[in-house]
Amino acid sequence: MKKYSSYVLPAVIVLFAFSLIFRWAKGRQLADQSLSEYGEGIKIEDLTAGELSDAIKGVGDFETVELEQSPEVAETLGTGMIRYEIKDDKVKLSVLANLAKPEASLYQVWLRTLDDSTLQRIFILEENKGGYMGSAAVPAEFLPFEVIVSREQQTDSKLEAVILRGTIPAQLTE
Repeated sequence: MKKYSSYVLPAVIVLFAFSLIFRWAKGRQLADQSLSEYGEGIKIEDLTAGELSDAIKGVGDFETVELEQSPEVAETLGTGMIRYEIKDDKVKLSVLANLAKPEASLYQVWLRTLDDSTLQRIFILEENKGGYMGSAAVPAEFLPFEVIVSREQQTDSKLEAVILRGTIPAQLTE
């Protein structure tokens, strides 16, 4: 037994190093499968602090869409709304939601185009005084589109538990 004891610690270290390399390679594979297949042409922009403040306060020509609870959810988890403005060929939108604080998960907002069902993660909702909120600007060429709020265990490209949804209609021509 004594003649093998000097080999045990190096063997454990080598096994530990291989397990770390294996986990790194597996995580790298999952990262390569991210959002590349969905929404390649959708460019999401963050709103400036002033634009976000205006959207929350309702300053400007903002429309409102109530978020409806997803039929897949049995219990009532919360309510929310989308405030949006179509200006300069962009849809500037803010999602405001009253949701329960998630345990070991987070809320994400997704965009799904209605014509070809392209799915793109837009942003993560962040907790504020009035509930959860987030904002972004999306090219108006994708109108109409559906906005989906989901509860996610991981920030990956897979849509998990859909909670709320609402549709921003196409821009009316004048």
